[in-house]
Amino acid sequence: NTLLEIIQITFYIQDAIQKSSYHVLIVFPRILIETWIQLGLLVINGYCTIW
Repeated sequence: NTLLEIIQITFYIQDAIQKSSYHVLIVFPRILIETWIQLGLLVINGYCTIW
């Protein structure tokens, strides 16, 4: 009974890890790209105000 519960928990954890890693792969690059775009715009605005 305990062994079965451990196996079920292990499968559940592995499933959660797979789903979360897929989620990270989709979301993380988007966040990075948006951050870079915002940084670029800030730099461009900064240069424009300097000039």
